[in-house]
Amino acid sequence: MRDFSAAAARYAAHAIIQRQMLEALLEGVDLHEEKILDAGAGPAVVAPLLPKNCHVIALDRAEGMMQLASSIYPAVVADITAIPFAPASFDGVLCNAVLHWVQDMIPTLQQFRMVTKPGGKLLLGCFVEGTLAPLKRAYLNADLTPKVIEFPSDMGLTQAIEKSGWQIDMCRVEKFYSDHANLAALLRHFKDIGARDHRMQAMDGLMTPRMFEALSAAYDMRDAQGQVRAPWVVKLVHASAV
Repeated sequence: MRDFSAAAARYAAHAIIQRQMLEALLEGVDLHEEKILDAGAGPAVVAPLLPKNCHVIALDRAEGMMQLASSIYPAVVADITAIPFAPASFDGVLCNAVLHWVQDMIPTLQQFRMVTKPGGKLLLGCFVEGTLAPLKRAYLNADLTPKVIEFPSDMGLTQAIEKSGWQIDMCRVEKFYSDHANLAALLRHFKDIGARDHRMQAMDGLMTPRMFEALSAAYDMRDAQGQVRAPWVVKLVHASAV
């Protein structure tokens, strides 16, 4: 949680993939006059993409993120696994680039269902299996222990949604890419968006220069200029509360 709070000031500038996900997730969605819970809101990056008459409440466990979001709309410091609102409080829940951090998705998706009115919306964007696969391969090929989060499978996420009181109306998988000058820049990117926990760690202090050189040499996805390219596999879901 401290990493996400510390990253609050620089998050928006580096959350390029998250913003692309959000734009794709909101395509064709009408949220006029709707009361929406932005679950895992970060520093309110969703705000420019929503209609002015959409009533949003931001929720995030990182206090630093909520301090920034509170200048845009009401913000509550709380975890998405324990949402402090009454049943049927919202017309819908938006959760983008957050759910993969939760180890047990079903109780969290049930929380989303609990606070949503019958027939209300779930708008979900989640990284799934295949995200950062070249980084995981690089660790293995360099004979190092992988320090990359195990993202949920596409099918596993679908099953979790359906078991949690939601009917899937639309789902698709898309792949986005981010390019970085070198491997060190990619790993700094994780720090800039606060993406560091016991399952995904940046490399500062964790390996010798020789080990890092081997890791970099083993990274096998680069663009024509030799920049490190990172794939982000995203499942986008629209669902209705049943």
